[in-house]
Amino acid sequence: MNYEELLSEKQSKTSRPIEMPWGTFGKQLIDKKYLNVVELRKDLVVEPKFLECLDHESIEMLSMKEKSQISFVRDIKEGNGTTLVLPSGNLIPLQQLLIDTPAIVAQHDVVDEMVEMLFAAVEALHEKHIFHLCFAPTNVFVRKGDNRIMLLCHGSFYLSITNQNRLYDGYEEYLAPEVFNNSVVDRRSDVYSIGKLITYLYSNSSMPLAYKRLVKKATMELPEDRFVSVAEMRKALRIYKYVNRSLLYLLVAAAMAACIYGAYVSLVPKAENVEFVKPVVEQQDDDLLDKGFNEETEFGVNGKDTIAPLTPEERKLMDEYEAKCEQIFREQYEKEAEAILSKIYNRTAMNSSEKAFLAGSHSTMEELLKAQVEIAAKAGLTDSKSQRIATEIVEKITERKKAEMKKAATGE
Repeated sequence: MNYEELLSEKQSKTSRPIEMPWGTFGKQLIDKKYLNVVELRKDLVVEPKFLECLDHESIEMLSMKEKSQISFVRDIKEGNGTTLVLPSGNLIPLQQLLIDTPAIVAQHDVVDEMVEMLFAAVEALHEKHIFHLCFAPTNVFVRKGDNRIMLLCHGSFYLSITNQNRLYDGYEEYLAPEVFNNSVVDRRSDVYSIGKLITYLYSNSSMPLAYKRLVKKATMELPEDRFVSVAEMRKALRIYKYVNRSLLYLLVAAAMAACIYGAYVSLVPKAENVEFVKPVVEQQDDDLLDKGFNEETEFGVNGKDTIAPLTPEERKLMDEYEAKCEQIFREQYEKEAEAILSKIYNRTAMNSSEKAFLAGSHSTMEELLKAQVEIAAKAGLTDSKSQRIATEIVEKITERKKAEMKKAATGE
């Protein structure tokens, strides 16, 4: 038995038949090779109109150049044509991937990459006025090894079939209401179904806030209340993530402000208690965030569409690189924070009125945040790590300067 035969046998054992809208997906021995196949439902292959639509889709998919679209041919060697033969490769339905490796959902970078690939694949379909319509977890495929999203059986090819609802028996949850009601379908129908698929992805884990906001709008009952297209949906997700990241900056700023003000209160005696009320942060509307927004510079979006696991050697190098980035950030930020905090931790600032001190501390906080962002970008450090380290450094410098000023005041 050669290597190819061993690989085929392994794939045949690890792949389990899975029901999908058009039939059952699995492996089948064809010409001494185990190939990806779909055994069509018996109630569908007896209908000439369905087979006509199926052959039309087959021709279209064979002509498409997008890597995310799965081409197929009907196996008619024995005259019945009830089997769809797909290209070779280790394809599995998304549902099977989640069953085999449920922890993958906890890896937000992996999920983000998969969702991004799904958006790109659907946008390519929409450019040709093709709609998938049913993004059920058994109707979306991934290629094992790099988790590339792959699509098969696009619903818009079958809209001419009478009572097309029976094509999706058991999958109604993933259909937009207008599809189920045999009304006009368009891009917004796919928006709805993708929202339902994202809900499924997080059915056994906590969904990030950005995705919650996305799903809420995407799955509105009326098409006019949803995103007008997957392109708009894609853009909205990036904005939602940007807003969440901004909130993290505000939390860090609040921690720094509390630390600085606490030092002022502890060092400057007061004749009466003064209640400090933090100013309310004015929230910006999503539309305002979009002005001047550059998705490539803000989110580092790139053209990579594969996810390759790191080898132990690569992981070691990555860890060493991250440790070096953290060291560079610590050294540079501590020096910068020392200079910035010295502007308010001095006798002149401490002897000023509380109003003047608070105004100065607000300006200091802005300088600290600006320095954090700039130095983190140069050092190649992530936002979450730089925020944590920056807060730690500010607290350490604040405590040291408080001690120094108390010592100077008491003459010790």
